[in-house]
Amino acid sequence: MTRYTGDARKNPETSPMSLASPADPAVRSLLTYPPTLPVVREPLKISVRASLAVGLAVFAWYMTVGPLLLSEPDMLWPIETGRRILETQHFPTVDSYSWTMAGAPWMAKEWGAQVLYALAQRYGGWIGVVALASAAVALALTLIFVELSRRLPLAVALVADHVVVARPHVLAWPLFVG
Repeated sequence: MTRYTGDARKNPETSPMSLASPADPAVRSLLTYPPTLPVVREPLKISVRASLAVGLAVFAWYMTVGPLLLSEPDMLWPIETGRRILETQHFPTVDSYSWTMAGAPWMAKEWGAQVLYALAQRYGGWIGVVALASAAVALALTLIFVELSRRLPLAVALVADHVVVARPHVLAWPLFVG
């Protein structure tokens, strides 16, 4: 062990101000751009069965809390809009459901999800709506889990610390993840 000489300019490696030398491989890797961090262990290889198990577990969870998915106050809006699109084979162009803007120009920008929710409600009732939203959330979170498990050195559990309701944007989540 080298003793501190009192002057960091004479012997920088023994200076109490230098914690590590640039000759140290760990420090050198951090000084490069982009920094290369040491990998503690290899990323997990998630099997298809494990991915399906995660997806089914998430789906089952959201099916058990189904009434929470239907807690959105205007859930009937997308269902009724989808029902009208299916009946008339046209997109609505005016607002027919709102009290303050009735008759105002309006565009059904979420028409695909609105039609899917209307079909789910027609053939499965409210359980069909919950199942459709649960399937979309489960697929999106499973894809996130699989992607994170490929990239990160530690297993990353599914974190769904947000409010999920059966709304049209939920059906688009798997498309944005994949």
